[in-house]
Amino acid sequence: MAYGQTGSGKTHTLMAPDGITAGVIERCFKRITQDDLHDYKVTMSYLQIYQEKIYDLLNSTNKVELSLREHPVKGI
Repeated sequence: MAYGQTGSGKTHTLMAPDGITAGVIERCFKRITQDDLHDYKVTMSYLQIYQEKIYDLLNSTNKVELSLREHPVKGI
């Protein structure tokens, strides 16, 4: 969802860590929760791909490199 050089504003755009504005992720969830007519199931992955290595950023206990696998039917 966000790609670019270090310091180019990816984290700010997605998460708005300054606490003043809402980032893209927060705005999406607010929009979904305002809809009283439908029920939604939301799943989320927050990954970092850096130097050909993949990391799960929601796993705060340790920074473990993940494997990229491909399912013959479902894809990557």
